[in-house]
Amino acid sequence: MQGYWQAALSPEMKGAVLADWCDELEDWPQDQVRAALRDWRRRNPSKKPNPGHISEILKAWRGRDYVASLPPKQEAPRGERCGRERAKEIMAEVGFQPKRFGGEQ
Repeated sequence: MQGYWQAALSPEMKGAVLADWCDELEDWPQDQVRAALRDWRRRNPSKKPNPGHISEILKAWRGRDYVASLPPKQEAPRGERCGRERAKEIMAEVGFQPKRFGGEQ
């Protein structure tokens, strides 16, 4: 974090900042945190990250990896399309009677 333009933090403030980062990211492997920090810097070269930014990247990666691990989704087979007359019969069976302008269509 010292690579950003700002006055040097007091030891107490630096400790508090590091504790915040550790609390937010303690469940993530160090190599993943490091990769997420690099990704943030590549995409936001003029902005300073906070622990929430890095956590968001890590969660997005976890979701992407999870979805990639799922088996391919198989589409349900499509039935035959019904004709106009069968559609009218179905509508009558369920009691749907639309108003028609200009007579039967």
